[in-house]
Amino acid sequence: MKLGFPRIRLPQFGLRSVMIVFLIVGILSCWWVDRTELARRLALYEGQAAMPPAWGIEQVLGTPNTTRHGDIKTAWASATQDGQKEWLELTYPKSVKPAQVLINETYNPGAVYRVTGFDWQGRERLLWQGKDPKKPGSGAGISTIAPTFSLTTNRIRIYIDSPAVPGWNEIDAVGMKDKFGKTQWAKKAKASSTYGQPIAWPATIRSLRTTF
Repeated sequence: MKLGFPRIRLPQFGLRSVMIVFLIVGILSCWWVDRTELARRLALYEGQAAMPPAWGIEQVLGTPNTTRHGDIKTAWASATQDGQKEWLELTYPKSVKPAQVLINETYNPGAVYRVTGFDWQGRERLLWQGKDPKKPGSGAGISTIAPTFSLTTNRIRIYIDSPAVPGWNEIDAVGMKDKFGKTQWAKKAKASSTYGQPIAWPATIRSLRTTF
């Protein structure tokens, strides 16, 4: 009796089967490359969208980061240079009685003429009115305004006579200092108008995002 190993039958692949396998592998490879490239582009656009727009209202939030005079994108600017009077409204983390309002004017200062605050019922109250302590043409710097009316608030509004001081009257940040010398910086802001616009995702990228 002759002993031996059992014979194993290997599957037989025809030319068509081999071509189908290669086709599937090729399709999957192309899909993976396209998906990787799409993920890279989405990350790029998301990074851009996360950045505050140049001269946008978001630029006025937090501590000052525009350190020199000039038309610089890290400050807020209104939609037009001298089209109308403008206002800038700031909200702070805590309600206090402001002893000083610190306005960091970085381009064409001197246009602030009124500061108001909002009480707990949302009513607007006049805190100060007069001539901007920063003179037109004086360069970048802090305009320090001392309210003449005592009000506990976490929201103030600054009025800007834009036509009276030619050019964009840019503001980088606004601090609210209490009687103890502690300064808060705005956490929220809105304005009558803004030059900066949010970055929009291209329609093709938006539509492709939902595919994966």
